[in-house]
Amino acid sequence: IELGQRILKFSIDALEGAEWKTIAEGTSVGWKRILKIDPVTAGKVRLNVLESKACPTVSTLSLYASPEAQMD
Repeated sequence: IELGQRILKFSIDALEGAEWKTIAEGTSVGWKRILKIDPVTAGKVRLNVLESKACPTVSTLSLYASPEAQMD
């Protein structure tokens, strides 16, 4: 990768009802970057790139429910 790691700081928000709430934050992303978060019910999610060293690129953002996660 010519430019290497571009994203230096990010957050992930979830739209719960009418309000966006930050559900995760981090300082780098990359191949197979996995963040474990508490279960949420959301209509939408968004990735906020807060700091980067070049034009950031994201090819895939995926969300999964783990077997351990239990929603009430």
